[in-house]
Amino acid sequence: MRPFPLKPVKLMLMMTATAGLLFCCDRPAEGQGAGPFSTPEAEQVTARLLCDHAEIAPGQTFHVGVLLDITEGWHIYWRNPGDSGMSTAVHLTAADGFKVETVRYPLPILFEQPGDLQGIGYEKQTMFIAKVTAPAEWEPGRSFAIGAEVEWLACKDVCVPGGTKLKLTLPTAEQPKPTDAQMRKQFEHYLAQLPLGAEGLDSPVVAVVTVPERLVRGHRLEVNIAWRQPIKLEAFLPVPSAKQIVEQIAINNQDKRSRITFKLQTTGKADSDTMDGLAIFRDAKGNRRGVTIAINLPAGN
Repeated sequence: MRPFPLKPVKLMLMMTATAGLLFCCDRPAEGQGAGPFSTPEAEQVTARLLCDHAEIAPGQTFHVGVLLDITEGWHIYWRNPGDSGMSTAVHLTAADGFKVETVRYPLPILFEQPGDLQGIGYEKQTMFIAKVTAPAEWEPGRSFAIGAEVEWLACKDVCVPGGTKLKLTLPTAEQPKPTDAQMRKQFEHYLAQLPLGAEGLDSPVVAVVTVPERLVRGHRLEVNIAWRQPIKLEAFLPVPSAKQIVEQIAINNQDKRSRITFKLQTTGKADSDTMDGLAIFRDAKGNRRGVTIAINLPAGN
């Protein structure tokens, strides 16, 4: 595909409580923006469809992952791309009777782009993972196929849209058989990078409370996160819909609580009364972790 220059959109990030930011969901259009055109000599991204088991048993739940290797110096994007870019899309399919859960994105990084733009996404390598459950009545010895359609935007000095279709055929047996040790280690690495949910025994979150803008000075929404232990929230990355714009995010940490404030604008009629967000923090061991939270939006936003 023909590359195009990186086009800025209205989207700024922050990592401190004092800087402002603006989030929205515009995508670049081919040929727009200012910058050089070039023809890359090699593929910027290669994709593989993998499974954490070599043989699947009837009724078993297992993981499949789309592993993307990204050429040095290039990057692709998270669900919210940042100042400019396009989110990476992964769609999985399976044989009738197989249950495919939502594809999950690992924790992204923040990076600088040409024009002093910040992006949210991935460099070098990443894996998008989903759980799949085989039907209990599936006959052992009968193989099945998992399919994946992947689309990305790879950027450096220019941006190159890319995509591929992948297929993985797996055998079944009466008892499951794990894959080789190297691939198991790869899955373990990326499973550890998936954000936690705000609910469940392993969640660091006690509660998430949204304070309506009419009760907050400056007509801002306020989200309070209560943690199970002292945690320093490093960044909050919202995932607004196409009709939502989030701006002027500020973070304040106090022991077992984090306070997030921001302005939310909605163009047209709101298409949802909630908005997802990713809270990124360091755990007690200094490991970078994340938790996905659902923010309840007040009526009228």
